[in-house]
Amino acid sequence: MPEMAALKALLKHLQACPAALFRPQAMSDSDWQNHLAAQLTKQGIVPQAKARKQLQKQLPSCTGNLLDWIGPLLWLLKAPCFQTGPKPPLHENQEFIQLAESLASFFPVRQILLNPQRAEECLRWLCAQKGLILEGESPEESARILNYLSSPHRAHLYQARTQYLQRQEAIRRAEQRLAQLESPD
Repeated sequence: MPEMAALKALLKHLQACPAALFRPQAMSDSDWQNHLAAQLTKQGIVPQAKARKQLQKQLPSCTGNLLDWIGPLLWLLKAPCFQTGPKPPLHENQEFIQLAESLASFFPVRQILLNPQRAEECLRWLCAQKGLILEGESPEESARILNYLSSPHRAHLYQARTQYLQRQEAIRRAEQRLAQLESPD
C-alpha cells in the first residue's frame, strides 16, 4: 500500500523552506552554485563534507531553473512523508536529478512561492512521482485533482475551447454568407 502524505503538512514544510535556499534574481549561476552548497551544509541538508564535495561536482552541470530547484527540492524531500526506507544521499541519486529537471520544466520556483494553487499542483505532482497518496484521498481522486490543477492540462483545455469557439464563429459567418447568397435581392 502506498504511503500517505498530508497536503497541509507539505504546504507548511514548503513555506518553512529557508529563504537562503532560493536564489536571488540577480545572482549568477556560478555564484549561486557556491552559495547553495554552503547553505545546504549550513541548513544540515547536506551535512558531511564528502557529500558537499559530491554536490559541488554536480552543480556546474545545473543551470537556470534547474539550479533554482536544487535547494528547495532537497528541502522538500526532507519532509517526513518522503523519508521512507534507506536511500543514498539525495544529491547522489539519479532520481533526484530527474525530479529536479521535471520540476524545472513545469514549475518556475517563484510561482510556487507566490501562487498557492501552483504550490499545491507542484506538491501533488511530487507526491504522485514519489508514489504517495494524499491523506483522505483515493489514488483515483488524487490523480483527478492533480489533473484538474495541472497547468499543462488547463492550457490544453483553454486552447481546445478557443479553437472550438473559433470554429463556431467560422460556421456562423459561413451560414450568414450562405443566407445572403440565397436571399432574393
